Amino acid sequence: MTEIKYDKGTILLNGDFHTPYSVFDPRINRYRALGIYYPEIIHYFRRNKIDYIDKVRDYIIPLNRNQFNITNELRDYQKEAWKRWVTHNMKGCIILPTGAGKTIIALHAILKTNTSTLVIVPTINLMEQWFDAMENILKVRNQIGKLGGGNEDIKSITITTYDSAYLIIISREQI
Repeated sequence: MTEIKYDKGTILLNGDFHTPYSVFDPRINRYRALGIYYPEIIHYFRRNKIDYIDKVRDYIIPLNRNQFNITNELRDYQKEAWKRWVTHNMKGCIILPTGAGKTIIALHAILKTNTSTLVIVPTINLMEQWFDAMENILKVRNQIGKLGGGNEDIKSITITTYDSAYLIIISREQI
């Protein structure tokens, strides 16, 4: 039986064959795929009735979306951005000007997908703004973390800067 697990931004396959999107890694004598292809790999296993053990999903428990009721109604342009994101298989970037309500759209997306979430922003100031906004809207303190600016607190929702995310990836690749 094939076992898959997450490792440094990739999916490691421990089995006798490879899947689409995977390549052989001679350093560890196994196949590896970029993490972004996780859904396609799972779809491949299911479509071909291949038994597998999924250890990729051993991540932080997501928020309990039933305990939250976001009362912030989306504006028309936010609804349009949300609709397009959902239409594109809940993947992609939502780009709006400062103050247009990206945080509210993000919270709707986080609660819809019901998964652990990493929010990456360019500056520590924006990391603090997102953190405060999410705490105020969700009314929780123990499920939102920060990575950067002296913080290394990984939670269901973690907010980080580009630089901090990059430094963590580099430091873990050297392990």
